[in-house]
Amino acid sequence: MHLADSVWPAVERHLFRDASGRRQGLLHVGRWHEFTRLPGRARSHTRERKWETFRLHGSLTGHRARFTGPDGDFKEPPASRRSGGHGLWAYEGPLAVVMSGLVEGKLVLPVRLPTAPCNQPILDHYLLDPSRWHKVDLVRTRSPQVPGGWRYEAHLMVLTPPYVSPLSKARRAEVAKAEANRAAGIDVNVSKLIIASQMEGRALRLTRVERDRAAREGEARRGRRERRRQRALERSRRALNRAQYQLSKRQEKRARRRAAADLPPVEVIPQGPRLARGGGVPLKAYRRTSFRRATAACAPRRPPLQHPRHRHGGTGPGAPPPSWSVSTATTSWSRTPPSQPGPATGGGGWPPSPLAYSCRPSTARRGR
Repeated sequence: MHLADSVWPAVERHLFRDASGRRQGLLHVGRWHEFTRLPGRARSHTRERKWETFRLHGSLTGHRARFTGPDGDFKEPPASRRSGGHGLWAYEGPLAVVMSGLVEGKLVLPVRLPTAPCNQPILDHYLLDPSRWHKVDLVRTRSPQVPGGWRYEAHLMVLTPPYVSPLSKARRAEVAKAEANRAAGIDVNVSKLIIASQMEGRALRLTRVERDRAAREGEARRGRRERRRQRALERSRRALNRAQYQLSKRQEKRARRRAAADLPPVEVIPQGPRLARGGGVPLKAYRRTSFRRATAACAPRRPPLQHPRHRHGGTGPGAPPPSWSVSTATTSWSRTPPSQPGPATGGGGWPPSPLAYSCRPSTARRGR
């Protein structure tokens, strides 16, 4: 996928010095999770039918003609998958991304475009002229909601200026004409933006752009949620990798006190620093530590409620009396509430009524 072209410039910066006489560091192999982009080669704008790696076929007009309903509304195409790719140079149908160079041949994937009316001028600006299409990159982003945890996208680079609506163009031209003699300055801060302008030392204007209360509260909520997630991750890391951490000073003091009193040691989760070398580098990399699965981490602390039949080993006249609450079992398991008309002590039906245990006649005898 033309990745060697991106590797050689880094090797060249390491082997040869630049204008300042310095060289870059030695190359290293990155992590699999950091590999998020497959760059595609640009198409040739001087030769016809000169695409490599990834290319885009079809036209916006054919795409709209295919997915426009009888009422005239532009609808979103289905997320289908097609394979093939022969004879696509004269293809004028719906837009499709073609991936070449695969072992099994070419792969053709359909393109899904936004259907909102406000997005149609933007699509006309970028996709109406195929000669402006430059190259396609395959990009993946982390998305826990999709199968596999990754969302794959094809990014198209278009040789055209950014889209500006006609109203924005008219408003900018009007402001530029009216405020041509004003001098302005801008102060960019972390949480706010301040713009000041003046005209020959008078008519000072000051504008402050900052986040409102709702935005600040939302940021605070996201920060708390992220801190809780990090604390849970740290607890899981320490609990499952106790050999990689030291005891805290308080835990060491408690262990010495129990050892002096001839008491058995207590198993605790170490709260001290991670075992590391002299330079502070951990003995075992963080990416090689184990974590608790999401199903185990989210499991309830108390055991799940079991049915009386599974808990007491059967039902019937000879079954032992249950030790569970009638109201709890009625709410959780009984399909016929006690207030509903019907026999309270049925035969051997399933599920057994909770009142069948409480209302059955007793067989015990009173002795003298």
